[in-house]
This record gives sequence, structure tokens and C-alpha cells, in this order.
Amino acid sequence: KLELRPIPSGVDYDEVRGLSNEARENLSKFLPLTVGQASRVPGVGTSDLSLLLVYLERGRDRERVKPPL
Repeated sequence: KLELRPIPSGVDYDEVRGLSNEARENLSKFLPLTVGQASRVPGVGTSDLSLLLVYLERGRDRERVKPPL
């Protein structure tokens, strides 16, 4: 299931609160296309993946609820 969850291009991992410094650096370096790929990046733990998933879900929520122009 994680292999199918895309990570949008241009994600700023510095905005993902709580990521370990190692995960932040390695995700920025390798730029995985999916959460599944991110899970295999060295230094990215399960807690980092959980935080990334929450961040991505909140981003989707913000996209759905756009204020009227």
C-alpha cells in the first residue's frame, strides 16, 4: 500500500515537524517518489514514515478545502 502512496514533487522535508535530522537529510538527498521508497531510505525509521504520512494527509486536506476566490 505504501508503494502506491505518492510523495508530491517539491516536498520540503524541513516542513515535516518531528523528522529526525538523518531522515530529513536523506529524504532530501534521495527524493523518493513514494512512501514505499522512502521506507527504504537509510536512516528513515517507522516514526519518520508516520510523520511523513500525517504531513501528506494534511496537505491533501488543505487541497480539498480551498477558500473561495
